[in-house]
Amino acid sequence: MTASSFRSGGIAIPVYSTSENNSNIAGVWIGGIDFKIFDKDLQSLSLPSGERVVYTGYKGQKIADSDINKSKTPEAFATLNSFKNARNGESGSIIDTVDNTKMLVTYQPVRAFHNTWIVLLMQSIPPQQ
Repeated sequence: MTASSFRSGGIAIPVYSTSENNSNIAGVWIGGIDFKIFDKDLQSLSLPSGERVVYTGYKGQKIADSDINKSKTPEAFATLNSFKNARNGESGSIIDTVDNTKMLVTYQPVRAFHNTWIVLLMQSIPPQQ
């Protein structure tokens, strides 16, 4: 996370100098990624009203959001059972409560870069008559 309002991540990889007898770290290759690009990709899905896709990091912090109105709002999903299941390596669907609303949440862990991210597809459940 940077000091600005933009979500971003850093990647650092050691670069080795090798000789016949040993290997030493010669430096570090560093790169960064602006997570806004993931927001744009998700928002291009044009999901129906009441549906939302969120990418979260391994600790539950939102990385990207298909809802343009919520994409700049920091959110955590670590307390959701769907998130906990995905973090344990499971995939599936479950009824979960998101923002005090019952939602059908389909979840999937995904290897992204050097971490596991969680993908949550949330669909509102219409109130029963």
